[in-house]
Amino acid sequence: MNKKDTNTSREFLTIPQLRKALASSYFESAYFRLISSNADLLTEEEKHYLLKTAIIFLNQTDFSIERLGYRIILSYSNQFNSYIPLYDVSINKGYIPVSKYIESNFLQNTKFENSFFNVILSSYKESFAQNGLYLSQGQQDLIRFSNENEGDFVLIAPTSYGKSDIIVSKAKKNSSKRVCIVVPSKSLLSQTKRRLQKGEQNNGFNRIITHPEMYLGSETSFISVLTQERLLRLIQKHPGFALDLVLVDEAHNLLKGDSRAILLAQVLFILRKRNSKTVFNFFTPFMSSPHNLEAPYLNKKLESRSSTEYIKIEKFFSINIQTENTLELYDQFTNKFIFIKQHSNLTDSAFVSLYKTNKNIVYLNKPRDIESFALNIETNSDKILNDELEELITSIEQYIHPQYNLIDCIRKGALYHHGSMPDIIRLYVENAFKDHQHFDLIITNSTLLEGVDIPADKLFILTTKIGNRYFTKSELKNLAGRICRFSEVFNNSTGSLKRLEPEIYFVKGKYSSSTANIKGFMENSLKSDLVISDKLDNVLLKETKDIIDPNEQKKAAESLEYLENIEPNTIINDSINYAQSLIAQLCYKNNVHDFDIKQNEVILNKNLAENLLFDINAPSYLIRAIITLFTKDITIKDEQFKRLLSLNAQRYYSMILQWRIDASPYQEMIKSLLIYWASIENDLIYVGTKWGEINYNQRQGFRSYVRLSEKTQKQIINLAIVRVKEEQDFLDNCLIKYVEIINDLGLIENTFYDQIKYGTDDKAIICLLKNGFTMELAKILVSETYRIYLTIDLENDIVVISPSLIQAMLENSANKVLIFEANHHIK
Repeated sequence: MNKKDTNTSREFLTIPQLRKALASSYFESAYFRLISSNADLLTEEEKHYLLKTAIIFLNQTDFSIERLGYRIILSYSNQFNSYIPLYDVSINKGYIPVSKYIESNFLQNTKFENSFFNVILSSYKESFAQNGLYLSQGQQDLIRFSNENEGDFVLIAPTSYGKSDIIVSKAKKNSSKRVCIVVPSKSLLSQTKRRLQKGEQNNGFNRIITHPEMYLGSETSFISVLTQERLLRLIQKHPGFALDLVLVDEAHNLLKGDSRAILLAQVLFILRKRNSKTVFNFFTPFMSSPHNLEAPYLNKKLESRSSTEYIKIEKFFSINIQTENTLELYDQFTNKFIFIKQHSNLTDSAFVSLYKTNKNIVYLNKPRDIESFALNIETNSDKILNDELEELITSIEQYIHPQYNLIDCIRKGALYHHGSMPDIIRLYVENAFKDHQHFDLIITNSTLLEGVDIPADKLFILTTKIGNRYFTKSELKNLAGRICRFSEVFNNSTGSLKRLEPEIYFVKGKYSSSTANIKGFMENSLKSDLVISDKLDNVLLKETKDIIDPNEQKKAAESLEYLENIEPNTIINDSINYAQSLIAQLCYKNNVHDFDIKQNEVILNKNLAENLLFDINAPSYLIRAIITLFTKDITIKDEQFKRLLSLNAQRYYSMILQWRIDASPYQEMIKSLLIYWASIENDLIYVGTKWGEINYNQRQGFRSYVRLSEKTQKQIINLAIVRVKEEQDFLDNCLIKYVEIINDLGLIENTFYDQIKYGTDDKAIICLLKNGFTMELAKILVSETYRIYLTIDLENDIVVISPSLIQAMLENSANKVLIFEANHHIK
């Protein structure tokens, strides 16, 4: 039955009822022509009919039908360059940026401009102006909610709604307190730090803590930006460390069941235990039930605010280039596919080249596929490298290697972005894509879902998987929201309201499974009336009594045991087994998960007591100590850590540690790894599952090896490049945990510990490293050439760089990557 308005007795449709009523109707044929490539075939009668119907839909109570009405108005205005209908609707809905853009670009020099009504409206719209931009009513409401709310809350701000600016504003407003912005990735950490520095003038803080070592223990107020791993390390090192305000970005990640989500929950529990007045603010682009973040161990209710505005309406296209090559438009309101064009003999890269615009994102899942696609993209003969781009190439050649795949892609106007690239090169790539019109393609994976700001107008999705699973509806919505950001839509010089209809292309081709049902996936994920619910997998966000699944019960018990052994008395639980020995306690505090700590506590103590280990001062001795203490008679769960049982792996990781001690630049590490590979007798080398092709261990899903004899020299070089980054990550994320434990046991010589941790015992360089500088830049800046541009306070670990440094580096023809990084640190 139709819904009825009790006041007017009008009947209201639901979207399923509407779909049934409109099937093969006069409306449907006209509507399909409007939103496809046939709007020019519409008669005047059909145009008027569509507009009248849109008004009816806009006054319906069904959210999907209301959005359908808006889509008709938006498409009509864009197709016929007639923006009065959209202006009227945007005023009515509080879409101030839309109405202001129309007023400034399409309604000037008319009677309308000078009308009394328009003067009143223009004055009203000025109340939505902020920092030279115009906010929508929904944006302003979210900002007001954040500014006025001093307690715990969840703010759900759709992509493009300025969530990052709200977080930064909240942090600066509370700069007299102890504040931490928790981010999920190093890329977002760097981006957030940059936002904090931007426009900051004596805002109450001299530096931004981005590393545990930067915290001195004496600060009464500070702003920090940390991943959950870095925040945990800070908590561990300083028993008295506490926070007043915690701003959790990308908070939907907390709902997941993986180790990082559980670690984040543990960190939040510890912070609340240390300071019961700590305020938690969660920020996310999507969440259907904010109460899912009300963890039983936080003991506080969360207020929440979200926006239901729909200023953008996406246009989704599908094509299967494995078979029929038919391009279709999927309409999420009628749940139908509309024929657009028939193609033949297309490849993935050819299709992207044919439909790309000035700035485009190509989504792929695997780093190997990302580089493969980038290298195979068709060359645009119009691409001409200017001097600045030639310098960019030269800088990357010097910093990484002349045969780096990225350089070939740069020449073709494409860039790629994935986790196996050096962190500073990823930042460099993001910046280059923003700043240079030469680049029209960036090929990336799920790193894009973590809030990285990359400007683009179109999105090409070449696989619907993230990791080993398919996108959830929320993740897909988040990914689609990454293009046509409001800053580009409403830009005074380059903006366009056509960007309010962003185009997303789903392509089934080389990088999709042959059994993938793209159209079915789109229907199940994008239909306008789908109810998107949260998937709560984090066992620490559930009441223990509500967990029924035995595996989840075990996981919850283990997670709580870890929590209590890291920070005793965080929760009330009589069944916790506490570690009794120092070595087991240190394993818990350093978040070791490679083996069962409590089950192996006696063995850990025995290994420590039976082996004379002291004043360790060489990589080989350190690796031997790790093997002796943490693997002897212990069942190892983690496959990569288990590799250390091999003598060859022990020699290999001694070499990796020596790179750290020598502070080897990237080029030297790549060269060293190539020499090592050439020296080993076995033609089969381990490269990890991201790059592997051969299942050497005959274990399902573990293709971790490649055969060097089957690779060209350039392919071997590029494998070395990604392996250097991944081995550095393994060192930082895994081996350093054991280094810290062994050091806390008093077994490592002090100078050697500094060399392992920082790559130097030079206090000035260490200070720079603590402040987030790379070793390559730090070594240059402490030289006689540039030392005069630095003010280093070793006592407080504060570094201030003079803006004159950049000009000096330019005059000395310093590497552009290093100049870019230096500029990144200047306020």
